[in-house]
Formats: sequence, C-alpha cells, structure tokens
Amino acid sequence: MRRKILQSALATAVAVLLPASGYARSPVTPNALRIRGTIERLEGDVVLIRTREGASVAVRLRENCRFWRVEAYPLAAIAPGDVVEAFALPGTGPHLRAVAVEVRPGGAGGEVTADAHVGWDNPPGGTRTLSPVVGVEELAGGGRLLDLTHRWGRQIMEVPPDALVVRRLPVGRDALAPGTLVFTAPSRGPDRRSLVAVHVTVGDAAVPPPG
Repeated sequence: MRRKILQSALATAVAVLLPASGYARSPVTPNALRIRGTIERLEGDVVLIRTREGASVAVRLRENCRFWRVEAYPLAAIAPGDVVEAFALPGTGPHLRAVAVEVRPGGAGGEVTADAHVGWDNPPGGTRTLSPVVGVEELAGGGRLLDLTHRWGRQIMEVPPDALVVRRLPVGRDALAPGTLVFTAPSRGPDRRSLVAVHVTVGDAAVPPPG
C-alpha cells in the first residue's frame, strides 16, 4: 500500500514538473511587458508610443539602449549557424509553424548570448524560440524546415513561404522617427511605475518588427 502511494506521489510530481508539450521551456519573467505600436514623438530620453490598442505610453531609453531596424530577408538564405528568433503556433504533428522569423546577429562578437523557448502572446497562444539553426531542409513550395536545438530542448520549425522573414541591423537613435512602427519589451523603473527600455526595434508597414 505504501509503495503504491509513493508511486502515485512520484507520478504526480513528474506531471507537475514536465510541461504538457513534452519539452522544457526556459524561465520567463511573469507579466512581461511588451509594447507594440507607432512612435508618436521623442522627448529627450523618453519615446512616446501609441500602442496598437490605442493607449499612449511613455518609455524612457536607458543610457546604453540599443536600437535595431528590421529589413526583409530571403527565407532561402537561412543556413546552419545562423541565430534566429522564431514566433510560431502549433503545426502538424510535433512541428511548430512559424508566423515570423527574425535572423539575429550572432557568432563571435555577436549580439546573441542566450537561447530561449517560451510562451508568447503574438500570435496569441504562440511561442517564441531564440536558438541557433543546426539544420535546414527545403520543403516543396519553397518553405523550410529548421532544426532549432538549444539547451532547453529542440524545436522543428516549419517556415512557410508566406511567413514574415526579416533580419535586424543596428541603427542609431535617429531611427526613432514619428510614424515608425516599434516593438520593445521594457522593464519597470525603481518606482515600479515608469518603463525603461534597453532594446528597441523599429520597422515599417511593409516590414514590421516581429515580437
């Protein structure tokens, strides 16, 4: 009887510790802030953003804030060794189906120093995977199957030919022009009310920033 109780307790503990999807996810900050919208104006170190929901939000730019602009990138150019950030929904079988893929600077002296696989809100119910590409398979119709293997597990990412594929390039603060589309994930300041950004990504209607 005691043995059965212990076995049941162990099974319950394992069920709690393992995610239902069968793969591990990296830690994610609860209630993470993500701001998507259009730049209204820049006032000193504060950028005013009109969010997609219609609110006006002030975000202070930290002294060492980094700025990026995205540009269209050919899906066929993604190769093993690249570092990508993929935003996806569940696909066929165990695969994920990418909605957008951003090729990031990587390698020696590159910007990527961590990997991740977490739940995401854009698209709703989706995931965000930041990982090296270890394999690429060409699919019929021009799509690609990316093997994303990292310390949190492995995702096989199907990228259809109509997915948004971009790469991001470093730019200066002057890229924060009114009317520019923007994505940033700020943290809260010491007062717990103000918002402070260390990374800001911009784009336009033709090539919006994923995130």
